[in-house]
Amino acid sequence: MEETMNEVHRYFIKLDDPNKVERKKNLLAIQRVLTEKYPLANTPKKNNREVCVLWNEKFHVPLLKLLRDESERVREISAELILFFYGHMVNTSPMTLSYILPVLKQRLVCKEEIIIEVSEEVRFLLIKILSRILDLPNETEDLKVHLDDLIAILGSCMNDSFADIKVEACENVHKLAKTMPKDFHLTAAGLLNPLAKAMTHQQKKVRVACIKACGVVLHHSGFDDFQVIGSHLAQRLFDPIPQVRLAVSNVAGDLLMNWRCASSCCSLLIPLLLTR
Repeated sequence: MEETMNEVHRYFIKLDDPNKVERKKNLLAIQRVLTEKYPLANTPKKNNREVCVLWNEKFHVPLLKLLRDESERVREISAELILFFYGHMVNTSPMTLSYILPVLKQRLVCKEEIIIEVSEEVRFLLIKILSRILDLPNETEDLKVHLDDLIAILGSCMNDSFADIKVEACENVHKLAKTMPKDFHLTAAGLLNPLAKAMTHQQKKVRVACIKACGVVLHHSGFDDFQVIGSHLAQRLFDPIPQVRLAVSNVAGDLLMNWRCASSCCSLLIPLLLTR
């Protein structure tokens, strides 16, 4: 690790250079050194540990700060480097979560219908970072502290104008529900309205992803929540794309068989199966 820091030190100390071109050049140099020394494919565990120590002791503060940089390219490289560091992690800790999740929320969650991060590419990298975090083994109690922030991030990303960000957010709903099966129900219903809006998107992959995510949310919700989203699912039965209609039927069938509220909602679920 000391050898790595010696190699990148001359670039590291210039990350706060007032010239954005210099900041970009130094970030690219650090990225080159780290990716050559610690390639993600077939990385030994000792390198995993070294990279995690580098993140915790040296890099997390300047990189998270650079996510707010005025230069889009600087923010993009910073996000790529953060994703690189999380790619080497084998688990998370309360400390690492407390570093990154507030910054993700600040960059991704709309304030007065304005997204702070204006670049689609950077927003996509940020939601990929969240996806990587949810892929890692997490202690439920560690994530529970940030549950409201996670729901806010996913809900905001579902309203994003970029289709791939919507799809990634829907996939993260599955991961979050799997990671926090006992706590997801506390705020899961807050995702239904964003999902209902995204369900009419012009790209079929977004509509299918939203329908599947609705099924996950409903499994952790009740009868009243189904009434919010039921009519939107019914509308998708008239979608011109067969995969979208099939997704609705699959979700309805799964809810009818496995949902704890299926008996009280069967009069609403069965029509979703028969209409197709």
